[in-house]
Amino acid sequence: MTVGEKIDDDRRTAAESAMGSLGEHDVLHESAEIATRDGTSLSTDVFHPDGAEQSPVILMRTPYGRGYWHNDGIYWASHGYRLVLQDCRGTSSYFSEADDGGDTAAWIERAPWFDGSLFLHGPSYLGFAAWATASNRPASLRAMSVQIYSADRVSSWYPGGTFGLDIALPWAASQAGVQDKPERRALADEEAPPLQGIDAAFNHLPLQEADVALGGAVIPFYRERLRYGRDDPHWAPLNFSNLLTELDVPVLLIDGWYDYHRRYMWQDYRILRSRPHTRARLVVGPWSHVGTDPKVVNEETRRWFDDHRRSTPAATESESSTSLRLFVTPDRGWVEAPEWPPTGSASTTLYLSTGQSVVSFAGADAAVDAYTYDPNDPTPSVGIAGLGGPDVAMPTDNSALEARPDVLTYTAEAIGHAVTIVGAVRARLFVNSTEPTADFFVRITDVHPDGASVNIVDGITRIPHTDELTAAEPVEIEVDLGPVAHELAAGHALRVQVSSGAHPMHARNPGGTEPPATTTRLFSATQTVHLGGDHASRLLLDVYDGELRAGSNAQAGEV
Repeated sequence: MTVGEKIDDDRRTAAESAMGSLGEHDVLHESAEIATRDGTSLSTDVFHPDGAEQSPVILMRTPYGRGYWHNDGIYWASHGYRLVLQDCRGTSSYFSEADDGGDTAAWIERAPWFDGSLFLHGPSYLGFAAWATASNRPASLRAMSVQIYSADRVSSWYPGGTFGLDIALPWAASQAGVQDKPERRALADEEAPPLQGIDAAFNHLPLQEADVALGGAVIPFYRERLRYGRDDPHWAPLNFSNLLTELDVPVLLIDGWYDYHRRYMWQDYRILRSRPHTRARLVVGPWSHVGTDPKVVNEETRRWFDDHRRSTPAATESESSTSLRLFVTPDRGWVEAPEWPPTGSASTTLYLSTGQSVVSFAGADAAVDAYTYDPNDPTPSVGIAGLGGPDVAMPTDNSALEARPDVLTYTAEAIGHAVTIVGAVRARLFVNSTEPTADFFVRITDVHPDGASVNIVDGITRIPHTDELTAAEPVEIEVDLGPVAHELAAGHALRVQVSSGAHPMHARNPGGTEPPATTTRLFSATQTVHLGGDHASRLLLDVYDGELRAGSNAQAGEV
């Protein structure tokens, strides 16, 4: 390890502005090269708290270039932690992260300045690298803080059985152009040049050649995602969901309501809290994938790590520590809760009805609604929870989208007092199509008195090729819209959208029987949604009748 430098006051000031209040320690920065088991050398920075002979260590492993995260090193070292910040082999080295992370953890454990407590931390790919490192079960691992990435790296690439085109193509193209350069940049870096011709590439046929249409070259990582589906054994080494039930380590999960990992991190938390001796916490803010608030993340993470700096006694059967901190959208504020939905909420079923209405009672006569989905003019993504920045993946008025003929809307009556939609939202639809495969996209929106229809949460389900879809009898499907904490104000109304896509977030369903990746033909489809009678399409959700107070402890008697 080479002798490094003391972080000067200007860099400390910049770090504090970005990351939150610094601690009392001066910070030293050193560099190292860590050799892995196959001889690969990984460039590494170490940020030391000056004057601390030994200290706990936080490990962050990144494919985006270490320089992007130096403020994290200054922040954590000022608070008495050493931060080991390491370059991964590249943005497509995901199959190497478990071994490389394990080798790095072993290197840390041999270091003379290590006090025996290791923590794993980071957002997005760095969160995946944290799970990969944890799969080695380091004896020194005390706790984890993972942001905007679930334990299973792959499921979010194929939401609802579709292909997440707006997740896969821009990121793969951006990183393919810079991943082998010394100054790799994260997609979130505002200085990174915009991709040219992206809209034309999204619409290119065949889909598997969209990489060439965009950048003139094959991008192996992009094609790898197309070649293998969500459940293909090829991806098994990247699924660390088993750690949720097998690893006895406290886990903090942080996500945003407008991040595409929202439902997957929610699933991770529910698995963690189902264990008898759980130490887990979930924080969800009003953020997109690239819009998390680093000061909130650091505050939550430092408190979590401080609480678990040393080995804790074995939990007794009565011990369990799970909690949630959720921002109730659009502007109600933060709520602390031991469970979600909170005590006092009511399970509610809302039925889609004729006259484009949403009603709370069953028994209506059977009816159908129909629309034409044309993949040559696919229903667009609007304000969807994806990889994009705040101008893409945040609440927006859906009125123009809802005016399209390929979008059905069903609207409830305006409410007389505030209610909060809580828990998880699902839609059960009875559908048919004139094509043997179809997508059904469902979204709920908050309809304002002025007519604005603002997205809350959504989900999609792809029905794979089946003759049942074109038969006379409707097919029942479930669309998972994921978790929600949203207050409908007095005078507002709930609306349900039903359509067959949100392109390019979800690659359009081409129809027909050819593989979506290689087909060059697109087939329009008439989609039918059944209402009432024995095939009553409906929405299932939980409602809390009244306001959840900002900062309240949402428990029985306290909400």
